[in-house]
Amino acid sequence: IDTRHQQNADAKRLIGEMAAELVQSGQTIFIDAGSTTRNIVPHLGEKRNITIITSSVNVLVEATKLTTATLIVLGGEYSATSDSFHSYSSIEDMANFNFDISFLCTTGISVDGGLTTATFMEAKVKATAMKRAKETVVLVDQSKFGLRSTSKFAELSEASILVADSALPRDMSLYCQSHNIRIITPPHLEQLAAFERF
Repeated sequence: IDTRHQQNADAKRLIGEMAAELVQSGQTIFIDAGSTTRNIVPHLGEKRNITIITSSVNVLVEATKLTTATLIVLGGEYSATSDSFHSYSSIEDMANFNFDISFLCTTGISVDGGLTTATFMEAKVKATAMKRAKETVVLVDQSKFGLRSTSKFAELSEASILVADSALPRDMSLYCQSHNIRIITPPHLEQLAAFERF
């Protein structure tokens, strides 16, 4: 997983910072395991009385530094691939939570393939987190555009917000517009997109 953290590291930090701006004090959020989602946590220091639920070891380590956050960790068998814990019982436990926001990573994202990940258990965790959330925010760097991985956990239309480090491919951008999916990209790209609409 250390190798993955080095890939597109600046992009992932930027995505995490933009995603953290969506969190309000007092909210309950789920943060998925992943080399991008872990970058949300360092930017949550000013949020008060938030509750973070996660199965990610990296998110857990970062979140212990937040002095006013409540941290709930989902247990199970450790997966070195995702650096997280998975079990059917923890997935069942998630049914008892209500999330204001679920922040999810994806191995691949495309209009026809939807949102995909590497393993069946990861897909079950992500799908359950989506069902329990008011909003689902998908964090994706440009290297994932157009890819399809082994296990599908949702249609693209089920996402509420996409946070990306670059402009989306045209077909995906049009799809998001037609399905009322909000797209958040770095400010200079949003300004360019607005200019191009005129």
